[in-house]
Amino acid sequence: MKIEEKDVFYMKYAFEEAKIALQDKEVPVGAVFVNPEGFIVSKGHNLTNISGDPSRHAELIAAEILSVQFDDSVEINVEKEMKQLDSLEKKEYCDFSPPACIDQTHKRFFYSSLASLVLYVTVEPCIMCASALGMLGLKRVVFGCGNEKFGGCGSVCSLHDCDFMPKISCRRGIMEKAAIDILQKFFLFGNENAPEPKRKVLSHVKREYDSDL
Repeated sequence: MKIEEKDVFYMKYAFEEAKIALQDKEVPVGAVFVNPEGFIVSKGHNLTNISGDPSRHAELIAAEILSVQFDDSVEINVEKEMKQLDSLEKKEYCDFSPPACIDQTHKRFFYSSLASLVLYVTVEPCIMCASALGMLGLKRVVFGCGNEKFGGCGSVCSLHDCDFMPKISCRRGIMEKAAIDILQKFFLFGNENAPEPKRKVLSHVKREYDSDL
Protein backbone atom coordinates (compact mmCIF):
# COMPACT_ATOMS: atom_id res chain seq x y z
CA MET A 1 0.00 0.00 0.00
CA LYS A 2 1.36 3.42 -0.97
CA ILE A 3 1.91 6.02 1.74
CA GLU A 4 -0.95 8.22 0.50
CA GLU A 5 -3.37 5.28 0.34
CA LYS A 6 -2.28 4.17 3.81
CA ASP A 7 -2.86 7.64 5.26
CA VAL A 8 -6.33 7.86 3.69
CA PHE A 9 -7.16 4.37 4.97
CA TYR A 10 -6.47 5.28 8.60
CA MET A 11 -7.89 8.78 8.32
CA LYS A 12 -11.25 7.23 7.51
CA TYR A 13 -11.24 5.65 10.96
CA ALA A 14 -10.54 9.06 12.49
CA PHE A 15 -13.58 10.36 10.61
CA GLU A 16 -15.71 7.66 12.19
CA GLU A 17 -14.83 9.22 15.53
CA ALA A 18 -15.55 12.71 14.18
CA LYS A 19 -19.02 11.59 13.10
CA ILE A 20 -19.72 10.29 16.61
CA ALA A 21 -18.70 13.70 17.97
CA LEU A 22 -21.07 15.42 15.54
CA GLN A 23 -23.97 13.25 16.64
CA ASP A 24 -23.11 14.10 20.26
CA LYS A 25 -23.17 17.85 19.44
CA GLU A 26 -19.42 18.14 19.90
CA VAL A 27 -17.03 19.89 17.52
CA PRO A 28 -16.49 17.00 15.06
CA VAL A 29 -12.84 16.07 15.44
CA GLY A 30 -11.69 12.47 15.62
CA ALA A 31 -8.32 10.80 16.17
CA VAL A 32 -6.73 7.35 16.09
CA PHE A 33 -3.28 6.06 17.05
CA VAL A 34 -1.74 3.41 14.77
CA ASN A 35 1.19 1.18 15.72
CA PRO A 36 4.03 0.04 13.41
CA GLU A 37 2.18 -3.22 12.69
CA GLY A 38 -0.76 -1.27 11.31
CA PHE A 39 -3.20 -1.81 14.18
CA ILE A 40 -5.32 0.97 15.63
CA VAL A 41 -4.43 0.91 19.32
CA SER A 42 -6.54 3.83 20.54
CA LYS A 43 -9.13 6.29 19.32
CA GLY A 44 -11.03 9.31 20.55
CA HIS A 45 -13.20 12.30 19.69
CA ASN A 46 -13.91 15.67 21.23
CA LEU A 47 -15.68 15.60 24.60
CA THR A 48 -15.43 19.26 25.57
CA ASN A 49 -19.18 19.93 25.76
CA ILE A 50 -20.12 16.67 27.49
CA SER A 51 -17.38 17.02 30.11
CA GLY A 52 -17.53 20.81 30.46
CA ASP A 53 -13.75 20.74 30.08
CA PRO A 54 -12.24 22.69 27.15
CA SER A 55 -9.11 20.53 27.20
CA ARG A 56 -10.92 17.28 26.32
CA HIS A 57 -9.76 17.21 22.70
CA ALA A 58 -9.76 14.10 20.50
CA GLU A 59 -5.98 13.66 20.53
CA LEU A 60 -5.72 13.85 24.32
CA ILE A 61 -8.69 11.54 24.85
CA ALA A 62 -7.03 8.94 22.61
CA ALA A 63 -3.69 9.41 24.41
CA GLU A 64 -5.37 9.01 27.80
CA ILE A 65 -7.05 5.77 26.74
CA LEU A 66 -3.75 4.57 25.31
CA SER A 67 -1.89 5.28 28.52
CA VAL A 68 -3.96 2.94 30.68
CA GLN A 69 -3.26 0.06 28.32
CA PHE A 70 0.25 -0.10 29.74
CA ASP A 71 -0.99 -1.34 33.10
CA ASP A 72 -0.84 -5.15 32.72
CA SER A 73 -3.31 -5.61 35.55
CA VAL A 74 -6.07 -3.83 33.62
CA GLU A 75 -7.95 -5.42 30.74
CA ILE A 76 -8.68 -2.62 28.29
CA ASN A 77 -11.71 -2.35 26.05
CA VAL A 78 -11.52 0.83 24.01
CA GLU A 79 -15.28 1.04 23.44
CA LYS A 80 -15.89 0.65 27.18
CA GLU A 81 -13.29 3.28 27.98
CA MET A 82 -14.93 5.74 25.58
CA LYS A 83 -18.33 5.20 27.20
CA GLN A 84 -16.83 5.83 30.63
CA LEU A 85 -15.16 9.01 29.41
CA ASP A 86 -18.42 10.13 27.80
CA SER A 87 -20.17 9.87 31.17
CA LEU A 88 -17.57 11.83 33.13
CA GLU A 89 -18.69 14.73 35.23
CA LYS A 90 -17.00 18.10 34.78
CA LYS A 91 -13.27 18.07 35.51
CA GLU A 92 -10.92 20.95 36.11
CA TYR A 93 -8.20 19.54 33.91
CA CYS A 94 -7.38 16.80 31.42
CA ASP A 95 -5.02 14.17 32.82
CA PHE A 96 -3.38 12.67 29.75
CA SER A 97 -0.38 11.34 31.68
CA PRO A 98 -0.18 7.64 32.63
CA PRO A 99 -2.33 7.00 35.71
CA ALA A 100 -0.66 6.80 39.10
CA CYS A 101 -1.37 3.07 39.32
CA ILE A 102 1.19 2.44 36.58
CA ASP A 103 4.71 1.98 37.88
CA GLN A 104 7.78 3.74 36.48
CA THR A 105 8.66 0.84 34.19
CA HIS A 106 5.26 1.02 32.55
CA LYS A 107 5.54 4.79 32.24
CA ARG A 108 8.89 4.56 30.48
CA PHE A 109 7.45 1.90 28.16
CA PHE A 110 4.43 4.12 27.43
CA TYR A 111 6.55 7.11 26.42
CA SER A 112 9.00 5.05 24.35
CA SER A 113 6.14 3.21 22.63
CA LEU A 114 4.29 6.41 21.81
CA ALA A 115 7.26 7.52 19.74
CA SER A 116 6.65 4.59 17.38
CA LEU A 117 2.98 5.41 16.80
CA VAL A 118 1.34 7.61 14.18
CA LEU A 119 -1.54 9.90 15.09
CA TYR A 120 -4.26 10.44 12.51
CA VAL A 121 -6.55 13.36 13.36
CA THR A 122 -9.14 15.08 11.19
CA VAL A 123 -8.07 18.62 12.13
CA GLU A 124 -4.64 20.10 12.82
CA PRO A 125 -3.84 19.79 16.55
CA CYS A 126 -4.30 23.04 18.44
CA ILE A 127 -1.42 24.73 20.27
CA MET A 128 -2.31 22.93 23.50
CA CYS A 129 -2.48 19.49 21.88
CA ALA A 130 0.62 19.99 19.73
CA SER A 131 2.57 20.94 22.84
CA ALA A 132 1.24 17.95 24.80
CA LEU A 133 1.93 15.50 21.97
CA GLY A 134 5.49 16.78 21.64
CA MET A 135 6.11 16.37 25.36
CA LEU A 136 4.68 12.86 25.22
CA GLY A 137 7.25 11.96 22.57
CA LEU A 138 5.04 11.50 19.49
CA LYS A 139 7.06 11.64 16.26
CA ARG A 140 4.48 11.71 13.44
CA VAL A 141 1.06 13.31 12.93
CA VAL A 142 -1.17 13.12 9.87
CA PHE A 143 -4.09 15.54 9.80
CA GLY A 144 -6.89 16.64 7.50
CA CYS A 145 -7.54 20.37 7.41
CA GLY A 146 -5.67 23.21 9.04
CA ASN A 147 -6.76 24.99 12.20
CA GLU A 148 -6.51 28.64 11.23
CA LYS A 149 -7.41 30.00 14.66
CA PHE A 150 -5.57 27.69 17.05
CA GLY A 151 -3.33 25.40 14.98
CA GLY A 152 -0.07 24.37 16.60
CA CYS A 153 1.42 22.53 13.62
CA GLY A 154 1.92 25.34 11.15
CA SER A 155 -1.26 27.41 10.89
CA VAL A 156 -0.70 29.70 13.89
CA CYS A 157 2.36 28.28 15.65
CA SER A 158 4.86 25.68 14.48
CA LEU A 159 5.41 23.84 17.75
CA HIS A 160 6.15 20.68 15.76
CA ASP A 161 9.29 22.28 14.34
CA CYS A 162 10.76 24.73 16.83
CA ASP A 163 13.93 24.82 18.90
CA PHE A 164 12.32 24.48 22.33
CA MET A 165 10.01 21.50 21.62
CA PRO A 166 10.61 17.91 20.45
CA LYS A 167 10.27 17.62 16.68
CA ILE A 168 7.13 16.09 15.18
CA SER A 169 6.83 15.16 11.51
CA CYS A 170 3.49 16.45 10.22
CA ARG A 171 1.60 15.64 7.05
CA ARG A 172 -1.31 17.89 6.21
CA GLY A 173 -4.20 17.71 3.74
CA ILE A 174 -5.32 14.07 3.93
CA MET A 175 -9.07 14.13 3.23
CA GLU A 176 -8.94 17.89 3.77
CA LYS A 177 -12.25 18.65 2.05
CA ALA A 178 -14.11 16.06 4.12
CA ALA A 179 -12.61 17.57 7.28
CA ILE A 180 -13.80 21.03 6.29
CA ASP A 181 -17.23 19.74 5.27
CA ILE A 182 -17.97 18.08 8.59
CA LEU A 183 -16.85 21.19 10.50
CA GLN A 184 -19.11 23.35 8.33
CA LYS A 185 -21.95 20.94 9.04
CA PHE A 186 -21.46 21.47 12.78
CA PHE A 187 -21.24 25.25 12.59
CA LEU A 188 -24.25 25.38 10.28
CA PHE A 189 -26.30 24.08 13.20
CA GLY A 190 -24.65 26.45 15.62
CA ASN A 191 -23.06 25.34 18.87
CA GLU A 192 -25.95 25.22 21.29
CA ASN A 193 -23.50 24.53 24.13
CA ALA A 194 -21.64 27.80 23.63
CA PRO A 195 -22.26 30.42 26.38
CA GLU A 196 -23.19 32.98 23.72
CA PRO A 197 -23.89 31.21 20.42
CA LYS A 198 -22.51 33.16 17.47
CA ARG A 199 -24.95 31.58 15.04
CA LYS A 200 -28.60 30.65 15.27
CA VAL A 201 -29.08 27.05 16.34
CA LEU A 202 -30.99 25.15 13.67
CA SER A 203 -32.71 22.63 15.91
CA HIS A 204 -35.08 21.53 13.15
CA VAL A 205 -32.22 20.29 10.97
CA LYS A 206 -31.30 16.65 11.45
CA ARG A 207 -27.80 16.20 12.81
CA GLU A 208 -26.35 13.73 10.38
CA TYR A 209 -23.19 13.51 8.38
CA ASP A 210 -23.50 11.51 5.19
CA SER A 211 -20.47 11.30 2.96
CA ASP A 212 -18.70 9.04 0.54
CA LEU A 213 -15.99 8.12 3.06
